[in-house]
Amino acid sequence: MERDKRHSIIMVAEGVRPANLIAAEIWESVRLEMRVTVLGHVQRGGPPTVTDRILASRMGERAVEALLSGRCGGMIGTRHGCLWEADLAQVASGRKELDLYLYRIAHKLSI
Repeated sequence: MERDKRHSIIMVAEGVRPANLIAAEIWESVRLEMRVTVLGHVQRGGPPTVTDRILASRMGERAVEALLSGRCGGMIGTRHGCLWEADLAQVASGRKELDLYLYRIAHKLSI
């Protein structure tokens, strides 16, 4: 509001509280129009494409192979188009570099 924005988006994690109750509390506090949208599968990312289905099948097969081989506590991902297996503890502890290009885009879109 201080930046003369005419809209805002408030996201609430699933299972926290019903979105309608949160919207009512915000209305009581600031008296601004609220619209509640509960995101479903299609709104989150659209229906899966053939490529999505094939990738999910490949990753699922790789995860089962890892479990059957006694490897657990890991994740399956892609790197340069190839399946990749990584230890979750290692992934979680690694340093993540901020993509400044995406940061600038996000800043532009938020104005």
